Amino acid sequence: MSQAAIDIKLPEGWEAVEKPLAGASLQAYEPPGPGFRSSLTVHAFVPAEVSDTPPEIDGLHAAQVTDMVNALPSAHDLENTETTVKGLRTKVSVVGFRQDEYTVLARIWTIQAFNGVIQVAGLCDAQRVTAVGPLINAAVESLTINVDPDFVDPERP
Repeated sequence: MSQAAIDIKLPEGWEAVEKPLAGASLQAYEPPGPGFRSSLTVHAFVPAEVSDTPPEIDGLHAAQVTDMVNALPSAHDLENTETTVKGLRTKVSVVGFRQDEYTVLARIWTIQAFNGVIQVAGLCDAQRVTAVGPLINAAVESLTINVDPDFVDPERP
């Protein structure tokens, strides 16, 4: 079982930080400055086994988080998002997310294949949301994500 090669095309001025996590992982942070600070975390999971019961994420059941994410309208077009998945059907969605009083500038890409998933979550101000699919990553060959530096949450004042 091979791990996916992940290539993140970052906006100018962003810094990529490799993290020694399970599977393939890369974190990208906007440089410090005024306004909202956000980061992008990408994980490719290769678990030992697959369970029909979704895990809990930050106290929320994964299925609940996925339902909440899927119910939101698309906040970005996908012209600049490229995926290369060998012989597999893919689904890509990009959404914004609000939780309680805090607005999360979350760029969430969920790239799902028939028997594979790469999980991408936006993380900001300690508010986190993750869209979860089947956690197997055997046949995904590569993924390129172009991060949009001009993503704006229309609900943010």
